[in-house]
Amino acid sequence: MNRSRRARTLLRLIAATGLLVFLGMAVLLELRPVVILSGSMEPSISTGSICFISGADRRGVPGRVVAYELKDHLVVHRISRCVSGGESFITKGDSNDTEDPIPVSAKQIRGRVIGTIPYLGYGAVFLRSRAGILLSAAMVFFLTFVCFRREDHV
Repeated sequence: MNRSRRARTLLRLIAATGLLVFLGMAVLLELRPVVILSGSMEPSISTGSICFISGADRRGVPGRVVAYELKDHLVVHRISRCVSGGESFITKGDSNDTEDPIPVSAKQIRGRVIGTIPYLGYGAVFLRSRAGILLSAAMVFFLTFVCFRREDHV
């Protein structure tokens, strides 16, 4: 096996190991990506960011940014204070002038925000569109072709 072939094999092994470690951490932390579509948490979380929600920690602590279920979608806001003996919480978006009018119960909290990647959410929203799906399929086909093409040496 020549040197470049060993290097490619090593890089593929490193990439596969990195992916397995990432997926393992995601399972352990119960990670869930959420795209932020409004500016209510700016400047701490900008519109278009992807937030990673850890479902492993659902405690309501004042000052913590959490994701909670409201009807059919998730809201990412900061807990400003506890009410009802810690059974419910008042939340507020960082850029909002007033607190949210409806208290959030502990059962509604799906997890806390453990990290964000600014602007990556725009790409995620695009990839869910028809054009994004077609582009993704084309990229998979292209990468498969490039990775598995036969190398003819003269």
